[in-house]
Amino acid sequence: TMRYLVSEGAVGPAGRMVRCAHCGHKWFQEGEEGLDAELFAAEAALGELSDETMESVTADFMSDEEEGDNMLEETPFAPSPKELELPHDSEFHNILQKELEDKPIPAGVLPSHGKDDPTILPMPAKKPFLNLTPEKISGFVTAASLWFVLSAGFLFFQEPITRAWPPSNYLYDLVGMKPIPPGDGLALEDLTAKQQDGKIVLSGKIINLREVEKDVPTIMASIIDRDEKVLDRVLIKPPVARLKVNGQAEFAQDYPKMPDGAHGVTYAFSYAVSD
Repeated sequence: TMRYLVSEGAVGPAGRMVRCAHCGHKWFQEGEEGLDAELFAAEAALGELSDETMESVTADFMSDEEEGDNMLEETPFAPSPKELELPHDSEFHNILQKELEDKPIPAGVLPSHGKDDPTILPMPAKKPFLNLTPEKISGFVTAASLWFVLSAGFLFFQEPITRAWPPSNYLYDLVGMKPIPPGDGLALEDLTAKQQDGKIVLSGKIINLREVEKDVPTIMASIIDRDEKVLDRVLIKPPVARLKVNGQAEFAQDYPKMPDGAHGVTYAFSYAVSD
């Protein structure tokens, strides 16, 4: 049941007696085929070997159980690496050399161990998290200053901004500032809607209730029915653009004809601009 690794030529072409190094059993091992009989003629003439010689032969056998994975020693019959090399002037060498001359190996696939190996990519240099230069710092300061000025102007000049751009009331409402209604500090009195000479005259009086001069916005007259549904609107241009302290100004606007179902007229200041 044992298995041995035997060097080529150890048995010879004529065969020989061998013995198992594990159990001691002897038997005649048939000769190896393909060997030159003349090279082993002298050994064949010796006949059966003595026990001492057999001990020497069996010592060359390596048991898997006793020796494990030990490497076999190189036998004199094994070809050396130098013998495996092709002659320099062999046909194969000439063909290979010609192929290399016609189509050289690309530089990209050649191994290289130098520092300038193009196949090894250099590590990218780490960039600083904030590469602040004097120019960038100056730009940041300028942008922050401009933003501060615009924000302060938006907050402190609410009334003129609202008057010039009515939709800004929505922005002021978003930031928690109460929108300034049109005509803040002004009042409308003696409001009438009288029919005169086949038309309707819308009239009234504007009074400044503040201790400062106030700009007078457009007046809007809304014609409504009994359900207070707006049937039409009329923009009335103010008689003056600005009222002094405690100042007053009267206004009047003709309206061609009251629409059907009209029940009354309401007046209010508006940011809208009349023609």
